[in-house]
Amino acid sequence: MTSAKAGFSLQQSSSGLLFEIIQQGSGPRPRPQDTVVITLKATAPDGKTALPQLSGKNVRVKVTDLIPGLLEGVQMLTLGGHIVLVIPPSLSFANGDWPSGVDRNIPLLFEVALDDIIPNESGHP
Repeated sequence: MTSAKAGFSLQQSSSGLLFEIIQQGSGPRPRPQDTVVITLKATAPDGKTALPQLSGKNVRVKVTDLIPGLLEGVQMLTLGGHIVLVIPPSLSFANGDWPSGVDRNIPLLFEVALDDIIPNESGHP
């Protein structure tokens, strides 16, 4: 994680998430109870090995259903924003089930674009 931080000149949050906001969008940030539409490109720690099982375009998901590192990173963005994340194992799948084809206990690299925010109008989380 330290080499990734130095190699990409990333910032580190208090949780241990490494990030760099590539493009800040505009407007509100998504709240945990909102649904977002995001585009994800995931790679292994080498930055080259694609992880298609964790990638996708126009993925519609409730913010609270994201793995902890993505949840934190997505909430840093505003609409149209783009972020690079290096998610340590403790903020991804930790000791749970890891997706097939993804090595256990490795940092995951994500490029994430926030395409849309669908507010939770019900007032319930």
